[in-house]
Amino acid sequence: DQNSLVRAMSGCDLVIHLAYDIRASGTENLAVFKNILGAARAAGVQGLVHTSSVVVYDDWPSGDISEASPITPSGSAYRRAKIEMEQIALSQQLPVSIIQPTLVYGPGSSLWTTRFARALMQGGVVIPQDAGTAHLVYVDDVARAIVLAAGSLPTASGRYLITGPSDARWPDYLSGLAEILETPPAKTEKLDTLIARAGPRPNLDAPPAAPSLAARVSAFGRRLVGHENFERVVALASSFSGKSNTPLYPDHVLLDLYGCQSTVQLTRAAKDLEYNPAFDLNKGLDATTSFLHDLRAKG
Repeated sequence: DQNSLVRAMSGCDLVIHLAYDIRASGTENLAVFKNILGAARAAGVQGLVHTSSVVVYDDWPSGDISEASPITPSGSAYRRAKIEMEQIALSQQLPVSIIQPTLVYGPGSSLWTTRFARALMQGGVVIPQDAGTAHLVYVDDVARAIVLAAGSLPTASGRYLITGPSDARWPDYLSGLAEILETPPAKTEKLDTLIARAGPRPNLDAPPAAPSLAARVSAFGRRLVGHENFERVVALASSFSGKSNTPLYPDHVLLDLYGCQSTVQLTRAAKDLEYNPAFDLNKGLDATTSFLHDLRAKG
């Protein structure tokens, strides 16, 4: 509701936008984003830090990425929405810094930490032989980049790629998780076998479908009982159904990421924001240990 957003932003110098509901459509997320920008203008906000993603670049995850890399609106609904959000934000007169993290891991990362941890504790994780670079960035480094961008506005504006300090490899990351969780490490299979198992690539350029029934139930459940409680219910249901014992085999998205050999340039963020990532993989895993032990204790 734009009126409530204006009231919430009243007296604020800066808005930091982090929100994206993956259970809603890209169109719905765009509508909310436009409401936020409209409210920011109405409230007299002086600047915006918008969190986007490295996924907006055409060459991700196979090429060498910088802020000058091409961006063509195509692909998944998520990618198209993120691209349009960036375009809208940059077309405003409001000064804006766009933070573009790579794969954010650490406590609370449902995609890049919790998913792999649960799979390791249950059916296991399967990756290709010779899996490549994992462009991971620890959550505290992303938070610090956002704070630096906020402090640098309006002088520093535009797009800023944010990643970690080292080119860790997927086997290193998954082995680190397994060691903390005291589980067997990830299993490896031939790439051709995993490609065949993943089946045909989906047509990501097709018109986006409405959120599935499962997605709508998920959204309602999280609103009703909270994210963590809902995740526990899902994990419990999976254990009763036997799905929890099924290994995490990669789909085409994961296969592309597992095969990554690219580089991500930090030159612009280092120069304009004085961003220098503090968490290499070992330090990031150490800082995630308590979260992983809690996850193991909860089952």
